[in-house]
Parts: sequence; C-alpha cells; structure tokens
Amino acid sequence: LEHFWWGAVFLINIPVMVLLILLGPFVIPESKDPNPGKFDLVSAALSMLALVPLVYAVKETATHGVGVVNVLAAVVGVAAGVVFVRRQRMLDDPMIDLRLFSNPAFSTAVFTNFLSVFALAGVLFFGAQYLQLVLGYSPLEAGLLMLPGTASSIVMSLVAAYLVRIWRPGTVLAGGLALSALGPALLYGLGVSSGPALFVGGFVLIGVGAGVALTLTSDLVVGAVPPKKAGAASAVSETAYELGIALGVAVLGTVVMSFFRRGLDVSGLDSAQAATAQETLGGAVEVSRGMPEQAAALLADSAHTAFVTGMHVASVATAVLLALTAVVVAVRLRTRARVVGPGANQARTGGYAAKIVNE
Repeated sequence: LEHFWWGAVFLINIPVMVLLILLGPFVIPESKDPNPGKFDLVSAALSMLALVPLVYAVKETATHGVGVVNVLAAVVGVAAGVVFVRRQRMLDDPMIDLRLFSNPAFSTAVFTNFLSVFALAGVLFFGAQYLQLVLGYSPLEAGLLMLPGTASSIVMSLVAAYLVRIWRPGTVLAGGLALSALGPALLYGLGVSSGPALFVGGFVLIGVGAGVALTLTSDLVVGAVPPKKAGAASAVSETAYELGIALGVAVLGTVVMSFFRRGLDVSGLDSAQAATAQETLGGAVEVSRGMPEQAAALLADSAHTAFVTGMHVASVATAVLLALTAVVVAVRLRTRARVVGPGANQARTGGYAAKIVNE
C-alpha cells in the first residue's frame, strides 16, 4: 500500500488459490451428501434481496439522513427477509433449515459466532484508520501493529481445543467472550495523541476472545445436530461468520462515521471541500493538505477528534454487546458436557487457524 494502488492487496490471494486448485484434489478428502436435495435459486435470490437493501439503508441513512429511498430499501429488505423465512419453513429441502435453531446449543453457538466476528470486523475497520490517519503510521507500520491481535486469535483457536478438556465448552466460551469484551473497553481510553500500546493491547484481547469463540462455536454447531445435518449446520455457521463481517463493518462503521460527520467542523470550507471532508476521515485529511497551515491544522484536529469520539461510542457498544453475549452463553450452555476426547476439535480448530491466516 505504500508503493502500489490499494487494489494490489488482493493479489496476495492469487498464489494461495493457485496452490489450492493444484493441491486440493490430492490432499482434501472427498465428502458429500449422496442426496443433497435441489438447489433453491429463489431462496438464494431472496437472501440477497433481504441483506443488500438493509445494509444499504443503514449506511446511507448514516451518511445522508433518513430519506424516501433509504426507507424503501429497508422495507424491501425486511419484506424479503420475511418471505425468505416463510419459504424455508415450507420447503422439503430448505436453503437454511430453520428447525436447527430449536436446539439451544446450536442457536447460541451461531449467535455467538455472528457477534464475535461482528466485533472483530468493526474494530478492524476503524482501528486501521485510527493507526494511519490519526496517529500517522504508514500502512506497513499499522499492519505490523495489528499482527499481535491476529496472532493471539490464531494461538487461542488452537489452545481452545485443550481448554475444553478441562472445563465445559460453555465456560470456556463465556470466558473468551468476557476477555474479548475487555478489548473494546480498553479502546475507550484511546485519544488523538495516544501511543499504539493501548490499541495493541485491546486488539489482542479481542483476538483472544475471537479465537476461542469462533473455534468452539464451529464445534458446538456441528456437534449439536445429527450427523446427517452436519453439512447444513456448518453452512449456517459459515453464513453467520460472513454476515457478521458484513454487518460489523456496516453497523459499527456507520456509528463511527455518524459521530465523525456530526463533530467535524466544516465552517471554513466551501461546499465541495465540506462534502469531501465529511465523506471519510481520509477525505478530511486530504482536504486539509491543500489548505493554509493554520486552517489545515484546525481541520485535521477537528477530524481526528470527531473520529475518535465515534470510536469511543462504537467501542463501548461493542464491549457491552460482547459482555451480554458472555452472560447469555454462560446461562444457556451451563449444562453442556465437557469434551475429553484426545483429538477433540483438532480438525475444525486447524481449519479456523488456516482461515485466519488467509483472511
């Protein structure tokens, strides 16, 4: 990012995927349902029609306020979601088997999976901007400062497999979420001129909780259903993971940017400059670079302060959400049996570690 166009970051996926295509057929065991049922294109379309308008409505409302188009988009999304749910209940081979959610362990695990990655994605969104555009670190330096959090997630995804041999999965999962809640709580202490240590510490705690949570929820999801439903259960878990990423960035990013736009002082800017500055923190910094020194300093200071204020609100909301989830998990999974098998969770744990490295 310091030498090339930002889209170049996606090139790192090419050698990974080439290796997967070449080696996958030889090293990945074949496993498939002999009677998978029909693929329901209508359900797939309804799921997209539900999610895309809702995400659009959230982001556009934060940017431009409540409008007719935003409200219509939200209505379309909700209506499509209702139709999607009803259709799943009617089909013999649903895209998502909603009956799985009647199992408390399954529904709790999926919910926890979603919220864990929701928090992680949101912090990644505003954390990278904070390190680069507020504290002034280069993209490489910011990436290095975020590595400890990623490493803690990978390590704890492996350690979790051993912890459940000592304590019940619900206890380990609740403890991981409690630690994860401390992470965004620490981020509340960040300021415009803070050093990176507090951010690194908070992000490490979030990574610890995410590593434990995403590993154990994957195991709980598959273990809570009959073997013939394992594929469907795993698909629901993966859907929750991806949905958590999308909504974490959309919702928490919207919270941050909403407070940023409200707090940014654009009184000394013309309409074009004001529009650019209010769009993103990067836009505000870019506008300030073309202004006289004193005016540029005032705009940059206003932008930094407004962005950090938004971070504080999003961090507190995330901490509260994770803490409440830890309580829910402790209550709903308090009777879940301890895992004692010598190879318990190893396959799924390793798979999650590989996912973290790749993403």
